[in-house]
Amino acid sequence: MSGSIRLGAPGVRPTVGDLRRVRDMLASAGDSSAASVAGALGIILRGGDAVTALGLKAATGRRSALTIDRIAARDDLLRRLASAHYQGMSTSGQAREIAKEANSYARRAAGLDVDLDDMPTSYLGRPREYLFHIARLPASVPSERTIRVILSV
Repeated sequence: MSGSIRLGAPGVRPTVGDLRRVRDMLASAGDSSAASVAGALGIILRGGDAVTALGLKAATGRRSALTIDRIAARDDLLRRLASAHYQGMSTSGQAREIAKEANSYARRAAGLDVDLDDMPTSYLGRPREYLFHIARLPASVPSERTIRVILSV
């Protein structure tokens, strides 16, 4: 039986041998990102902490890699929201409108939407489409001032 068939079965977890094979494949890929992940898998296989090995734990006074990734995704969604719905406005105007829409969304729907498997179809083509995805990151919508800074970059 091949490893891919076994791992494709529902509920089957990778074995230590599977992790070693993936580590070796990544190490020989010739890509610096793949080599970095291979190194992290090596640390994990030697008994190291997975969160630390993968760089997901923040050093004291710093943001974790997951937090940095969520913020970048949120900022991208905010820029796309501004471009799609507030294109002809100044950056300050865009930030003001996004903050107003985000506050309305937070009061009315955000708490309920977190438990949904899929976005309501009524959100398509509306600012709430972007706010739904921001709420699921999870990431909060920043203040109007911070939105203005994000949009000006």
